Amino acid sequence: REPDATVVRGDDGWRIVFNSGVQPVVKIASLPRKGDRSEDLTRMLKEARGFKQAVDLRVSATRKVTTELVSRQQAFFDLGPEALHPLSMSELAAATGFHASTVSRVLSGYLIEGPQGMIAARDLCARAASTASCAHSKPQVMARLRAILASEDVRDPIKDTRLKELLLAEGIAISRRMVAKYRDLCGFASAASRRGRA
Repeated sequence: REPDATVVRGDDGWRIVFNSGVQPVVKIASLPRKGDRSEDLTRMLKEARGFKQAVDLRVSATRKVTTELVSRQQAFFDLGPEALHPLSMSELAAATGFHASTVSRVLSGYLIEGPQGMIAARDLCARAASTASCAHSKPQVMARLRAILASEDVRDPIKDTRLKELLLAEGIAISRRMVAKYRDLCGFASAASRRGRA
């Protein structure tokens, strides 16, 4: 499937090119003058205008939400998933003036193409790693875990408690249980299992 929008590097940062080929366009045919129309034709014309207005509003909302999303996640397009900042749909809603459910509908199934390839727009709404005070997204924490575990000594694998301490030293405050969960999601077994494979 074609992307709905493409993010390209501009002179002043990243800019969005919307794919007009996948955006809905509604046109209303010209009709006879008002006096020559039947009541049914007048009613259908009114419905068609209402439908066109709804589609135009949806396209406008999509553009506004996508623009805000890309402007808030600029670092992702520069550095990749490890630079993804926590961002909720509620925050996007507050910034754009739409209801959170509207933002959710707009982003549902919306694809953005950038330097990292194609990504679902919803994936740019990364949740914070665990606590309300955590300023790191799940992809950021998982990227750090992958980097730490990839460089560990296989004869002495790093335990989850130590991983928690290493992350805390980098300013990432998450629980040991979250470390274990994210380690599993990254495809790394527990320290005891990794030691057995060395």
